[in-house]
Amino acid sequence: QRLPRAVELKDKVDQGGVLNDSDIDFLERVFADCNELKPLLARNPEYQDLAGKMMNLYLAITTKALENESKQT
Repeated sequence: QRLPRAVELKDKVDQGGVLNDSDIDFLERVFADCNELKPLLARNPEYQDLAGKMMNLYLAITTKALENESKQT
């Protein structure tokens, strides 16, 4: 359910956009939920690769957004 929004954000920042408050709230919820996933991933290692790919996507979004933000100031 979060992948479409994440892809949308990735496209936004790849086009030079910055994150608004709603985007940041979404990412904060995602990162908070990641801590809750740790026990699930420990019990189900087959999902670790997928979780890692999702975290890399969120990292790419935030890194590019910060880069875009710094270019605007």
